[in-house]
Amino acid sequence: MLIEVLFLAAALIGTAAGGWIDLKTTEIPDIIPLSMVSVGLILHIANSILLGSFHGLVYALTIGAIYLALGYMLYYTGQWGEADVLLLAAVGFLIAQPLSFFNITAMKEMYPLVFLLNTFIVGGIYSIAYSAVLAFRKPEVFSNFFKDIMKNKRKVITLIILITSGVAVLTIITGHALKLNIVLEYIALQFILSIPIITALVLLYRFAVVLDSTVFKSKIPTSKLNEGDVLAEDLKLKSTTLSGKLFIGLTGEQIKLIKKEKKHVSIKEGIRYGPTFFLSILFTWFFGNSILLIFGWI
Repeated sequence: MLIEVLFLAAALIGTAAGGWIDLKTTEIPDIIPLSMVSVGLILHIANSILLGSFHGLVYALTIGAIYLALGYMLYYTGQWGEADVLLLAAVGFLIAQPLSFFNITAMKEMYPLVFLLNTFIVGGIYSIAYSAVLAFRKPEVFSNFFKDIMKNKRKVITLIILITSGVAVLTIITGHALKLNIVLEYIALQFILSIPIITALVLLYRFAVVLDSTVFKSKIPTSKLNEGDVLAEDLKLKSTTLSGKLFIGLTGEQIKLIKKEKKHVSIKEGIRYGPTFFLSILFTWFFGNSILLIFGWI
C-alpha cells in the first residue's frame, strides 16, 4: 500500500509541477519527466526486491516505451509538444498497473489502454475549456467565426448532409450485417436526432480553425523572438528551411539566422496541454474507465 502511495505521489507531483510550469511559461523542463522516471526506477527496483520478482519493472518499462512511441506519433503529426510525450511516458512508467485504491472494477487487465483513453477524453474536454477561455478574452474570435460560417456556409451545409447521410447508411449496413430488424421509422428518427449533434461537431471544427488563426497564430517582429517560440509556417532561409509543421521551439542559433534575413515571422502557440496528465490521473483514480462511465450514463 505504501509503495502504491509513493508511485501516486510521484506521478501527481510531477504532472502538477509540469502542468503549472506549462501554464506559466509554455515550456516544461525535461528535468521534470526525467525526475519522475528516476523516482519510478528506484521505487520499481525496491518493489521488485521486496516481491522477489522483476516482472513489475519490466512491465512498467514496456508500458512506458509504448506510451513514448504513441506520444511521438502525435508529436510528429503536430498534435503534441515533446514535453507532453515525455510526461505521458513518465506517468505510464510510474503507474503501469491500476493502484488498489483506483476506482477500476472492470477491464483491469487493460488498464494502460483505459488510462490512455481517459487522457484523450479528459484532454479533449480540457482543450475545449481552454479554447473557450481564450475566445472570451478575444471578442474578435466570435465575429471572425460568424464571417467564416457565412463565407463557407455551402461547405458546412454539404458536410453536415454528407455525414448525417453516412450515419444513416452505416446504420442500415450494420443492421443488415448483424441481421437486426431495423425499421424505416428508426432510421428516420436517428437521422433527425443526429442532425443537431453533427451540426454542433462541424461548427466546433470551424470554430477551432478560426481560433487557430486568430489566437494561436501571430505575426511578430523578429527582434521579439525568444528561444522556444514555435514557427507557424515553414520558413525558407538561404542556408536552410525551418519547419513549422512540428511543435518544436526555436534555438538561439536559429533565431540569429532568422534575424539576419527576416523582419517579421509568424509564430504559433498551442494549447498548454501539460495539466491534462494531472487531471487524467485524478479522473482515473476517482472515476475509473471513462468509456464504461459514458456508456453507463447512456
